Amino acid sequence: MHSEGLLKDDADGTPVRGTQFWFNEQYGDALDEALADERPAGQLLAAQRVLSVAPKGEEGDPYAVLGRPDLNGAISWVAEWGGDGEVLVGMAPETPKRMVDQIVRALREADLKCTQRRVGELMSGDLFRREATAIDYGVKEPVKS
Repeated sequence: MHSEGLLKDDADGTPVRGTQFWFNEQYGDALDEALADERPAGQLLAAQRVLSVAPKGEEGDPYAVLGRPDLNGAISWVAEWGGDGEVLVGMAPETPKRMVDQIVRALREADLKCTQRRVGELMSGDLFRREATAIDYGVKEPVKS
């Protein structure tokens, strides 16, 4: 695909092991279709990786990194977070940790604060109330032996 001009790379000269590739701009629409995410923006999934990104000063721009074509294919959604240049980034399901680590490193190298999290168990409001009641009941009613 590289020799046919379908892909661009970050290598100087011949691509080697570790070279990152992305689709040539003229194939961007096809890539966008393949990466289309049917979930609403901001929807969390169990085991989803989420990044909290914020500028360290007034110069940091998360979009300069998140907009890179070699990195943004793994992003499911981005939400404004705090209103002061901070964003919350939801990674696409099944994104490997290696890819998330690459994005985190690029953000940190761009002088941005980045905290990586992983979503645990998700509960509806009703399930949470039942769980809280069960936990509270277990504390108030010690088991007699």
